Amino acid sequence: MSEASTLVLVLLGASTGVVGAMLGLGGGVFLVPLLTLALGVPIRGAVAASLVCVIATASASATVNLNRGLVNLRLGLSVFLNGDISSAQQLLVEKEKFRDLERKVAR
Repeated sequence: MSEASTLVLVLLGASTGVVGAMLGLGGGVFLVPLLTLALGVPIRGAVAASLVCVIATASASATVNLNRGLVNLRLGLSVFLNGDISSAQQLLVEKEKFRDLERKVAR
């Protein structure tokens, strides 16, 4: 990658971050379409780049908040486990509904 294209990507990332922060949106709202439409990056690559940025930011902020004692781990684990169990139950319900629909269509 040339220095010019690296500079363009850095400026594009910084500007989308600033605009996103001013509007209260994530930078990916602007970054993904710009990478795809303006720079010709495949959509999967643009989404992957956006996800890497989100994961890095979320991990860093979670670590800082955990070190400051601002995280209630019991509550977080409880919410995670309840959500996991509920989603698994809903998946089973939806599978059964889908099977019923298939039986009706097959008649």
